[in-house]
Amino acid sequence: MKFLNIVLPFNVKNLSNNERTLFCLFYIFVPTIPLILLYLKYQDNVILLSSISIMIFMFFITFPIFLYEKWDEKYGIHSTIRLGSTYQFLAKYLPLFTPGLIALVLSLSYILNNLILGIFISFSFIIPSLIFFRTDIFNDKNCCVGNEIIFGYPTGKYSILSVLFGLIGFYSAYSVLNNTYNAIFLVIFTVIFQLILLFPDIVNKYLSVDIKLKKYFLLFILILILIFLILVFSFKGNLIFNLNVFSFIKLTFIIVLSLIISKWYLKKIK
Repeated sequence: MKFLNIVLPFNVKNLSNNERTLFCLFYIFVPTIPLILLYLKYQDNVILLSSISIMIFMFFITFPIFLYEKWDEKYGIHSTIRLGSTYQFLAKYLPLFTPGLIALVLSLSYILNNLILGIFISFSFIIPSLIFFRTDIFNDKNCCVGNEIIFGYPTGKYSILSVLFGLIGFYSAYSVLNNTYNAIFLVIFTVIFQLILLFPDIVNKYLSVDIKLKKYFLLFILILILIFLILVFSFKGNLIFNLNVFSFIKLTFIIVLSLIISKWYLKKIK
């Protein structure tokens, strides 16, 4: 029973430091035991690299168990207005996945002999991880307007969407590396769209609707995805961009077309 309490710590406060250490060691080493045994048998550095990457990943997502009381007191881990964790706690916890994810991606790309692709994919996690510093916006306080509970700025949804934009955008940039300008534009637009999701409060100031409300959040995200995909497929397709007037005219046309389609879509949804 004590073992189950360590492996599945439903009541973290009752665990001693030694028990929390065992919890971390269990999740760091148990998933890699098969790989470690394979390494000892074959002495394959690829297997060793995979094992180390998984260990790094598991370390970063398990060590906060030592900070449980401190984080609970400062941020409030369990939300009192919805099921699950508070937005501010998630804003601190989710970025801890970043070092492990980058290690896993770089290791896998190295194993597949395509490290450049791994580097591009790794960029996808950097901007979303900066949500760690935005708990002044991504918190449960922004879910309350008077006595009314609203959607607010859901940390998990914004983080996941930002990562998805990064994966699509940076992979697309990698796929058109033969055209430097197209790749550069894709990287720039991907970063811009990821930053938009990192600063929804600033975007909200310039909109005629409040994206803290769920229906307008969904509308905002759908329009953002629409514009992003139009830009990505334009740069990834047969359109060639260079630093000349004609290229900037094409770029302006694509952006304006995206905005027109988005405005039309907005009216249809309303």
